[in-house]
Amino acid sequence: MTVTTWERENSFKSKVEWLSGSTYVDPSANKSFIKVYDPEGNLYISHSGIRESTGIYHYYVSTQSNATLGLWKIQWYAYFTYESPFSYLMKSETEVIDLVDVQQT
Repeated sequence: MTVTTWERENSFKSKVEWLSGSTYVDPSANKSFIKVYDPEGNLYISHSGIRESTGIYHYYVSTQSNATLGLWKIQWYAYFTYESPFSYLMKSETEVIDLVDVQQT
């Protein structure tokens, strides 16, 4: 897994792509959800993502000057219908970012 580095006090865009094979698909009710956890495991954000196009959702995460530095976990999840007998099941994707102090140049 590749870890992306972001500077504290900035916003960054997290994005998820939902696929069925090689085809983009939307989850149930076109709703995709994001949860962001700080390095200590505390829930920082829990929100609905913004739909860009079929199967592609994003959310801008803003961090404050006192945000904990280190590895942050971003979990995207959504529910998809798989027909009977499974009905709706959750699918999730995880991303990790390294939040660093603002770099002075």
